[in-house]
Amino acid sequence: AEPARGPRQHMPATAMLLVLAAVASAQRVCWEMKPGYNAVARMVPSPKAERRPEIFYFGEASTAEACRSACEQAGTACAAFAWMGTGKRSMWGAADKWAGGCYGRGGQSRTMVPDKERVSGVKVPCSEDARPGAEDGEERGAPGARGAA
Repeated sequence: AEPARGPRQHMPATAMLLVLAAVASAQRVCWEMKPGYNAVARMVPSPKAERRPEIFYFGEASTAEACRSACEQAGTACAAFAWMGTGKRSMWGAADKWAGGCYGRGGQSRTMVPDKERVSGVKVPCSEDARPGAEDGEERGAPGARGAA
């Protein structure tokens, strides 16, 4: 006779599913995008400077999405990013020394200062209906629930 199967015999499979779901959730990163805001304002003394673990300089990035990706790659150490934009030339023709700079910051600061030339993003908890990607400037997470004021 085959032994009866009870709820305990299915526990390992259930536990494994819970672990897999937790790992999948941990790998997803959701963002509140903040066009026109600077997540590292007054925290970086000069271009290309960093002070890890508070401030990261990821190098130059051609887009805000590339900068966001650099912050994602840094894992939990990077809680927010700021892309300095394409920059403008001064009236004398000098290039913006901050242009293209990609910075990240740790979670110990909540800095977010209005700055029309910059694009920032902050990691937020993912919701059930989170979409992968925020290429159109809309954040991941609960659509429309957060945004720049």
